[in-house]
Amino acid sequence: MRNDGWEWHLKDDEYIVLGDNRDFANDSRYLGIINKDDIISVVDLEM
Repeated sequence: MRNDGWEWHLKDDEYIVLGDNRDFANDSRYLGIINKDDIISVVDLEM
Protein backbone atom coordinates (compact mmCIF):
# COMPACT_ATOMS: atom_id res chain seq x y z
CA MET A 1 0.00 0.00 0.00
CA ARG A 2 1.34 3.43 -0.85
CA ASN A 3 0.17 6.68 0.74
CA ASP A 4 2.09 9.97 0.77
CA GLY A 5 5.42 8.24 0.22
CA TRP A 6 4.74 5.35 2.63
CA GLU A 7 4.97 1.83 1.29
CA TRP A 8 3.68 -1.03 3.45
CA HIS A 9 4.17 -4.73 2.80
CA LEU A 10 1.59 -6.79 4.67
CA LYS A 11 1.68 -10.48 5.51
CA ASP A 12 -1.49 -12.58 5.25
CA ASP A 13 -2.31 -12.06 8.95
CA GLU A 14 -1.63 -8.31 9.05
CA TYR A 15 -4.04 -5.44 8.51
CA ILE A 16 -4.13 -1.67 8.42
CA VAL A 17 -6.95 0.38 9.90
CA LEU A 18 -8.03 3.76 8.58
CA GLY A 19 -10.09 6.35 10.40
CA ASP A 20 -12.59 8.60 8.67
CA ASN A 21 -11.44 11.75 10.47
CA ARG A 22 -7.95 12.11 9.03
CA ASP A 23 -6.79 14.96 11.26
CA PHE A 24 -7.83 13.28 14.51
CA ALA A 25 -7.97 9.51 13.85
CA ASN A 26 -5.60 7.13 15.63
CA ASP A 27 -5.33 4.70 12.76
CA SER A 28 -2.48 2.74 11.16
CA ARG A 29 -0.70 5.97 10.25
CA TYR A 30 -0.22 6.33 14.02
CA LEU A 31 -0.51 2.73 15.29
CA GLY A 32 1.24 0.90 12.47
CA ILE A 33 0.36 -2.55 11.18
CA ILE A 34 -2.21 -4.53 13.19
CA ASN A 35 -1.76 -8.29 13.68
CA LYS A 36 -4.85 -10.46 13.17
CA ASP A 37 -4.49 -11.83 16.72
CA ASP A 38 -4.93 -8.29 18.09
CA ILE A 39 -8.33 -7.78 16.41
CA ILE A 40 -11.06 -8.46 18.97
CA SER A 41 -14.15 -7.54 16.96
CA VAL A 42 -15.40 -6.62 13.52
CA VAL A 43 -17.84 -3.86 12.64
CA ASP A 44 -20.17 -4.50 9.74
CA LEU A 45 -22.23 -1.53 8.62
CA GLU A 46 -24.92 -1.64 5.97
CA MET A 47 -26.68 1.47 4.78
